[in-house]
Amino acid sequence: MPHARFGRQIPPHQRLPVAWYNPGVLWRTVRELLSSDEQLRTYDRREVHQGPIKVADLRERAGPDGLHWDFVSDLGDGGSATYAVAEAVQRPALQLADGKTLPAGQVLVFGGDLAYPGASPEEYQFRFTEMWEAARPAVMAERTVLAIPQNHDWFDNASTFYRYFVDHQSSPLHASETPQERGYFVAHLSAKWWLIGLDFALKGDIDRKQFQAIQAALDDLPEAAQLILLYPEPYWTRPLGDHAAEGYPKRYQRLEAWLEQEKRAAIRIRLAGDSHHYYRRSNGEGDQADHLITCGSGGAFLHPTHGRVEESPLCRDASDDDQAMTPDLRPRVRLGTLASAQPDSPDTFTARCGYPDLATSRKLAWGNLLSFLCPPVSAGAVGWRSLLQGNAAFLLLLATLTGVASLFNHLVLPAQASATGWGIIGVWLPTLWQSPLAGVWQLTPLVLTWVLTDELQGWRRWLGIVSLGMGLWLLQPLLYLQWLELHAGWQLPLIPSLLLWLLTAMLLGGLGCGLWLAVMSRYLGLRNNGFSPMAIADYKGFLRCRIGADEQLHLHFIGCDRVPTEWVAAEGSLPQPLWQPKAAAVWQVRDQLTVAPRSPSPPADANR
Repeated sequence: MPHARFGRQIPPHQRLPVAWYNPGVLWRTVRELLSSDEQLRTYDRREVHQGPIKVADLRERAGPDGLHWDFVSDLGDGGSATYAVAEAVQRPALQLADGKTLPAGQVLVFGGDLAYPGASPEEYQFRFTEMWEAARPAVMAERTVLAIPQNHDWFDNASTFYRYFVDHQSSPLHASETPQERGYFVAHLSAKWWLIGLDFALKGDIDRKQFQAIQAALDDLPEAAQLILLYPEPYWTRPLGDHAAEGYPKRYQRLEAWLEQEKRAAIRIRLAGDSHHYYRRSNGEGDQADHLITCGSGGAFLHPTHGRVEESPLCRDASDDDQAMTPDLRPRVRLGTLASAQPDSPDTFTARCGYPDLATSRKLAWGNLLSFLCPPVSAGAVGWRSLLQGNAAFLLLLATLTGVASLFNHLVLPAQASATGWGIIGVWLPTLWQSPLAGVWQLTPLVLTWVLTDELQGWRRWLGIVSLGMGLWLLQPLLYLQWLELHAGWQLPLIPSLLLWLLTAMLLGGLGCGLWLAVMSRYLGLRNNGFSPMAIADYKGFLRCRIGADEQLHLHFIGCDRVPTEWVAAEGSLPQPLWQPKAAAVWQVRDQLTVAPRSPSPPADANR
């Protein structure tokens, strides 16, 4: 990570969020992703582990009113958002806007993606460790820390993640206890409640040895145990079956079937980060309902809560796979989107709460209009380096591509082309085949739009490709005419005319791309690529949970609408926390629910 500055002298607001459209960031992300995927193909470090895992027994951590535990995920991005969440989570007692206080948990669970754009010792130190250490209060009881890695944690083959959370009696992170032995874990929270954390690596599934180790650890699981399954990604937002081939269900689907059908356990909550918002779906009302919770709002840029993925009905299916060749592959439990799902069915999960709400999310999409033209400038972080590290560098790349295409086309265009006005488009089109080299540069925008729309399907994707691809292509001949006018018509010297042309190309490209992203994210469901250029630091939060003596699980999602944007050093020689906000963050309960123990679902045969 170039130009990073570490230490106590760099406050949170000078630790800029990742500019995901910056060409350098994109290149690094693609390179590390491909490298990690290749390593996993030939050497999956999850397969190195042998034998069962030790269950982390956390029952003795409970206090007089039960076991308190916190969950936070997707946190290592911009400094202000990460530090605000870290400071709130680590406060011994967090005072809410209504005057109530909620004590910190004796257990802290991280859901992964602890550093962006990809894991490395430097990124962890800059975006995660220093923020959490600086936010630590002067006096803090020791916590037990559990964690699972997500996809970005696997960009260095999970090496940095393992350094912090695996095989430590005490973690270097704020003197906490980290009992887990691998990237996944099994924790016994109370008499009836268990927490199981899974590791997908970059494969979208657990590996064989992980499957066997968890089965061995839960061999003595009592009947009617209440389970919380922690996933690295909300797989239930994908189509029912998660693209598993008929006859070969995924291992996590078979693990869920084993837990429900053989061990007679009740999976009450499926919890994940990865999507940078809070969203809860339930299959009913009251304390007997089961829940699907996405809570990835710990610091990374905001994802929308509107769109086809969030608003689609989700269905649970526990039927056997009749196409399976062997008996061990038949049992499965699947969850996913299904257009024909019946809203009143106990196997259908519908939306109950989203943060931010739908109206706010739709309104935020229009911030894309100027997202490429606004550098990531915050207090104390002004300068050319801030500009080059932002998304404006993406516009510079677009302008360069346009300039190169114009240069090659100038060699084959007829001399009278400059006088044809809008007719230049008709003259420009044949150069696609008259000059193959120029054609390659002209078609580059289509490749770009193909990548940007990879999360869409069907006609939505084709509409996105055609609209942005054609828009950027039409911009090329128009900018070519402007160059001729500046250099030949106005008779400006080469350098001034080039600078004016470059600024015009960046301005038009920025406005055009911003408008396209705004429309696509507002109306057609472009989620990740639609909200990432805005790097919204607001609407952050975490889960604060308690299992009482009556074995009821109480969950509170605590959110902050506006994250402080400027921080000042606290008074004292060695203060903790190290920085204080100029304007205090306001934390409120945005969702709460109670989950009471219930009997497991009937066996699969009883449902048919």
